[in-house]
Amino acid sequence: TTVLENEEVVEIHCSKEEMDETVSLGNIYVGRVKNIVANIKAAFIEIAPGIECYYALEENKAPIFTHKIGKKPLCIGDELVVQVSKEAVKTKVPTVTSKISFTGKYAVLTSGDTRIGASQKLQKEERERLTGLAKNYSSDAYGIIMRTNANDLPDEVLCAEIEKLVSQYQRLVEIAKLRVCFSCLNRAPKQYLNLLKNINQEGLSDIVVEDMDIYEELKQ
Repeated sequence: TTVLENEEVVEIHCSKEEMDETVSLGNIYVGRVKNIVANIKAAFIEIAPGIECYYALEENKAPIFTHKIGKKPLCIGDELVVQVSKEAVKTKVPTVTSKISFTGKYAVLTSGDTRIGASQKLQKEERERLTGLAKNYSSDAYGIIMRTNANDLPDEVLCAEIEKLVSQYQRLVEIAKLRVCFSCLNRAPKQYLNLLKNINQEGLSDIVVEDMDIYEELKQ
């Protein structure tokens, strides 16, 4: 994917062909704790039979459990909701997190992180406006960060998206309780779809696609 400004290339994004959709970045699963390694403050969580992922204990303080074994914060055999936050690199296994993120065009909701804020790329007055708007949806279960694309948009547009993200989170929590271990609760969009969602769309005039299948996917 290439981004042009005034017919000059300003960004180039490359990605390998997605061979294993199980560990695609952003996918959400019901995983099972396979092992806990206290000396590195980590656990290894299976998201599919034979596929173990690294899980940092100190960074994940508020997991969403679907099946709890013991009274300790995390026990072998516990089942919980996790999201792939980093794909495998060479000899390193994928990384998963229990801070589940839902990314919209104007806002990001993250469970287990109650921060409310706005992009530092925005002017101070706009950051304050957007942060104040997001505080209306504050919760002990999740936080909300307003994105650069939210700049100067009306409250009703932004509130509609935040409410949609909150609804997605609440639905995930509900359906997770009913799913068996290794269930995929949500598959993330492909990387080029995320790129289009994340790009600053102010001044965006054209999207040029050479592949008809990708064209239809983007159109939808």
